[in-house]
Amino acid sequence: MKHILFVCTGNTCRSPMAEALLRKLATERGISLEVRSAGVAAMEGTSISHHAEAVLRDHEIYDSLTSSSLRSETVEWSDLILTLTGSHKQHVIHNFPHAADKTFTLKEFTEDDERYLRICRN
Repeated sequence: MKHILFVCTGNTCRSPMAEALLRKLATERGISLEVRSAGVAAMEGTSISHHAEAVLRDHEIYDSLTSSSLRSETVEWSDLILTLTGSHKQHVIHNFPHAADKTFTLKEFTEDDERYLRICRN
């Protein structure tokens, strides 16, 4: 089973939305994935934003998500770390240099078909 981690700033909007959407898609398609999200400056246990919650409800996703700080245990758990911006990627690599080879911005990852297929196959 693959472990995918999404990372943004506060873990109240972008990364929890990505987490919930990917979890839903994986379930619908029968893909065995575990998905989490974290923030580089998150306040532990904060609810996701009302706007993010509304978007998820519009997609019939009712996950009860709260924010988590980016921690070494979560980085170690992950097979793939997808950040929402280049500065998030820099933060991850600066604080967890051993994770550099599995850390990409979401844009980098989705634009490189070979990388995507290689990771999905393994």
